[in-house]
Amino acid sequence: MLNISKASIVTAIILFAGSSSVAFAQSIAPTASAPSAPVIRSEKGKLRSCKAKEKKIIKRSEQIVKFSTNMESKFASISAKVQEYYVTKVVPSGKTVINYEALVSGIDANKLAVDSALEKAKTDAAAFSCESGTPKEQMMVFKDDIKAVKDGLKVYRSSIKDLIVAVHSVTGEENGLVNEDNDLNPSHGPKPTKHLKKGGKE
Repeated sequence: MLNISKASIVTAIILFAGSSSVAFAQSIAPTASAPSAPVIRSEKGKLRSCKAKEKKIIKRSEQIVKFSTNMESKFASISAKVQEYYVTKVVPSGKTVINYEALVSGIDANKLAVDSALEKAKTDAAAFSCESGTPKEQMMVFKDDIKAVKDGLKVYRSSIKDLIVAVHSVTGEENGLVNEDNDLNPSHGPKPTKHLKKGGKE
């Protein structure tokens, strides 16, 4: 018969209980690499939100291109009419605008500035990506691009008005080449205009 003392039995029980507790604790302890469910859901929510913004940026880019192209076309038409009137009617009458060439050059430069701003907006919109790591910064850049396009259109419009005013100043006519409130207003869009009435209608 084995001679096992009571003390040996107690010691064995304690050791078994201790090792079992450690094993159990290790089995239920979360691993450091596994993210919790709320974190995963939060990341998915951010990605969905970003994707929605990405679609809006693409749509907004298409809208600003269409709007700007339309405005530029109408502004260019008005500018051409004013220049044609000046060359065919005003100059032959012996009157000239001293800074005419500078005004026309300014109009051309402002048109190119709008074109450049528009191209940048299109490029930045196409480059937007939720996986870039900096979607917020890209969004801010695109907003600045849109503002630059709008500001550029205003300057372009203003330069055409300057030419119209200059032509008015040498003709002495009160009737305008354009209705400046509507014809050069981006919200209404330029409209076909009447020539100055001096020496009869065209």
